[in-house]
Amino acid sequence: MSEHIIGTSQAAIDGYEAEAIAIFTRVNERMQQLVTRAFGLTYEGPDAETVFNPGLNRLANESVTRMNEGMRAFAAAVSTVTSNIARSLGAGEVQFVFNPPVLELPPPPGVAADDFRIDTAAFDTFLGTDLPEAQAAVVGLFAENQQAFNNIPRATADSPGWSGEARDYAQNTVVPAQTEQLTSILQQVVQQVTDFMTSAKNGTLAADQAGVGAGGGGGRIGGR
Repeated sequence: MSEHIIGTSQAAIDGYEAEAIAIFTRVNERMQQLVTRAFGLTYEGPDAETVFNPGLNRLANESVTRMNEGMRAFAAAVSTVTSNIARSLGAGEVQFVFNPPVLELPPPPGVAADDFRIDTAAFDTFLGTDLPEAQAAVVGLFAENQQAFNNIPRATADSPGWSGEARDYAQNTVVPAQTEQLTSILQQVVQQVTDFMTSAKNGTLAADQAGVGAGGGGGRIGGR
């Protein structure tokens, strides 16, 4: 009989909201770590001052903004579906608002435009390790958020949880769709970062070979 009970628990839904905001904040922190790492790479290639550094600044802002917009959209969708359920059962409207912190951009080093030097090992580590690890961590947080939503208690004869067809729709349709959208945004961001960093690295190596000539070592191409 318990599966036929329709009830709502404002406290249970509010508890999920707090947990989701904490998870989304961790996503933002992970993206901030990645941005900080990218700005710490040694890059003194062609057009570093006029192309690479401004491009990295723009890409960082756009990437984190897109992720934050996706999380805000997720919060809005969950607010709508949970509020509809709560109102239909006599409870109050559910407010779920994610206000991400402002992205902090470390200042890129000032470099000479004609100094073709790049720490290729660090770039390779960033692309081969740091970026995939960040992506996996954020995907894991998205999955954690979806599980937290699924963990909102169901109603029983003795405990007013949250049940019925509307809950099933939210759990099986709305939240998975929003999670998929967030994951898609993340994949696009990772691809854009990969393309940008790879292009910068390849362009610097080509410019160095054509202009300055190889020198230095330890993963550095060219030198002062």
